[in-house]
Amino acid sequence: MRIESSLNSGRWIIKNKKNSRTGYSAGFPRFRILTFLIGAAGLIIGITEKEKSYATLLVIAGVLFLIGFVALVKWHSVVAERQEMLTEKWEVCRRYCNRFTDGWRKF
Repeated sequence: MRIESSLNSGRWIIKNKKNSRTGYSAGFPRFRILTFLIGAAGLIIGITEKEKSYATLLVIAGVLFLIGFVALVKWHSVVAERQEMLTEKWEVCRRYCNRFTDGWRKF
């Protein structure tokens, strides 16, 4: 976020790069579901497989994908919290800049 002032007009301009659903958080839900499904399938197939040669690998892969799923859930909550905090900061800066113009009357 940048705050610029124009000397000619005396107005304050806030340029904000908002992270809408096109940013990092756009692919989280799909990627989380995919890692959960792969992890669950790996565990189920690994446990029920009669051929023990690759069943152990499937169980290990399933556990790793489920650990990745938990990590993605935690990471997404951190990103969502950060995005909310930045949105609130942007709103505070916008209101602060409106103090210097007639925008304060809109409160």
